[in-house]
Amino acid sequence: DICNINKAVSMKLPVVIAINGKLEDYPVIDGTVVFESVYDIDKDFLEKFYNRFMGIPNVITSTKRLIIREICLDDLDALYEIYAEPDITMYMEGLYEREEEEEFTRQYIRNMYGFYGYGLWILEEKMTGKIIGRAGLSHRDVDGEVCIELGYVIGKPYQRQGYAYEACIAILEYAKKIGKTDVISCVSRNNLPSLKLSYKLGFNEYARVLSDDMEYIILKCNL
Repeated sequence: DICNINKAVSMKLPVVIAINGKLEDYPVIDGTVVFESVYDIDKDFLEKFYNRFMGIPNVITSTKRLIIREICLDDLDALYEIYAEPDITMYMEGLYEREEEEEFTRQYIRNMYGFYGYGLWILEEKMTGKIIGRAGLSHRDVDGEVCIELGYVIGKPYQRQGYAYEACIAILEYAKKIGKTDVISCVSRNNLPSLKLSYKLGFNEYARVLSDDMEYIILKCNL
């Protein structure tokens, strides 16, 4: 009942609810996930939900040199180090101040990963365990349509070693696996390395847009 659910939430326990009814008829309770039927819940979801609740990043896929996994708060120090390089934020936004970034990350894990099952992920080097960047799938509005966008950032010491291509190929394969077969890439016209990578990955130019006095090329890939 609602009383026991609220008690479990107050004890910071993960709560999954099957109501066998319509979601709109059920009150929203912060800290819970609600399904219309118990048959909508599977083992994979429960494992991922539990891990996210406990701060354990789920592994999405891997490559020869990389583990591609969800972010956790412990990754922020490494990300601040990567984003401290001026070249990194030349074509993308930087991170928030620490307290705001931590809260953003908590909400991102809960809402983006929890609701959609994908997002930007951490790239961890298998051999060293070091975080070399991040990459993944996000949302971008193009002509009033929400599109799936491939994005990535690689730390400066790890650039020009094929990591971006290796990670993006694996992520596109994962996108296809989960039914996201139309993927875009949004790249500044001046970002020649990223444009070259997009074409190598099989993207083709779709449109050009202006944003903050910078021209961006929208590329599409049909998997």
